[in-house]
Amino acid sequence: MSTYAWVDLLSALFPFLFSFSPRLRFDLQWRATASGILATMAFFIPWDMLFTAEGVWRFAAEHTWSTRLFGLPLEEWGFFICIPYACLFTYHCVTVQLKSDPLAKHAKWISLSLAGILLAVALFNVNLKYTATTFMLCAVLILFVAFILRPVWLGRFYLTFLLLLIPFLIVNGVLTGTGIEGEVVWYNDAENLGVRLFTIPVEDIFYGLLMQLMAVVFYEQVRSHWPRETSTV
Repeated sequence: MSTYAWVDLLSALFPFLFSFSPRLRFDLQWRATASGILATMAFFIPWDMLFTAEGVWRFAAEHTWSTRLFGLPLEEWGFFICIPYACLFTYHCVTVQLKSDPLAKHAKWISLSLAGILLAVALFNVNLKYTATTFMLCAVLILFVAFILRPVWLGRFYLTFLLLLIPFLIVNGVLTGTGIEGEVVWYNDAENLGVRLFTIPVEDIFYGLLMQLMAVVFYEQVRSHWPRETSTV
């Protein structure tokens, strides 16, 4: 298998296996999970196709299969299935296990502060495609969720995001060249801030936040309409 295929497989393997745990029964959330995954794919894959075509990033042939679907490696399509699945599984675990939400009272202030910083950086770097697009979209979604939808789960989401930073560093680290020869994904530093966390462009952190938050929004919307599937929470 390719390096990228291994990353996809290992990212989703343990969440999938533990989905059937009697305590968690994440498998019962299949409608909500599918909704979250499909929504993120519908949004991110066209974006990915565009930025690949424009040279904002590209995929190394030596670390991916040769087959391309609309200009993207098959593993990139798999990424938008495996990673949202793993993120939603983690969010579900937090929901099941957490007796109280320590960030609930602070969620709006976290959202406002984070969105303000992201908007400021985006506006001062409108010439950088990856930075401006990612930060602007992330800020808009955060504000929409926090002040329009106003869900009770927003604090849990932020806690989940913090927990996922560790596997994020591992997965994105490998994809950007940590521990391997070369890179799976090459980034054009003329289109980003050029600031890296180890080998990871800082924009990837908020790209991940945007993807996770979008997945959770659709996941929670569907769960609210299928009460039988929420019996374990």
